[in-house]
Order: sequence, then C-alpha cells, then structure tokens
Amino acid sequence: MPETDIFDTVSVANWRQEQVINQKACLKKPAPKVSQETGILQYLQAGGSLTPMDALRLFNCWALSSRTADLRKKGYNIISKLETGENGKTYARYSIEK
Repeated sequence: MPETDIFDTVSVANWRQEQVINQKACLKKPAPKVSQETGILQYLQAGGSLTPMDALRLFNCWALSSRTADLRKKGYNIISKLETGENGKTYARYSIEK
C-alpha cells in the first residue's frame, strides 16, 4: 500500500471543500435568463435567420411561429420564406428586415 502524506490528504480535502463552496455560490447566483422572444429577436437583428429546428436547438423554442407572431405584434418586420428540405418537407425560415 502506498504511503500517503498527511499534507496531500489535507490539501485534497481543502480542494473538495472549495469545490462545494464554489458550487453553492453558483447556485445562489444563477445567470440571468433571456426569454425566448428576446433571444430570437437579438439573433435575427444580428443578421441571422432561423428555422423551427434552429430555434429548438438554440433557444429551446418549440413554437417559433408563435414567437415571431408576438414580435410582429410589437412592430418588428419579421419575414418568413418557405423552403423545402432534402426529405421533401416544407418549413419556414424567419429573418428580419432591417
């Protein structure tokens, strides 16, 4: 059995305690969440375009058409274009007119 130095054991214990303290500190101050609508708007205003699959992957948004409808009601000029995928399915791609 290898010999362990008491200082190694103490430093490992201290490291573990610091990790627990850091995890608790992170839990107390969660990062501010951005709403789906805000995230989608910022993405579109940066020049991006979104499909429903993109919105699901990036913003965990299952209803991109609803979020874009909300943005249109607020006065944003959201453009939708229908595209056909390789599998023959039709979907919308959303962008914003600057």
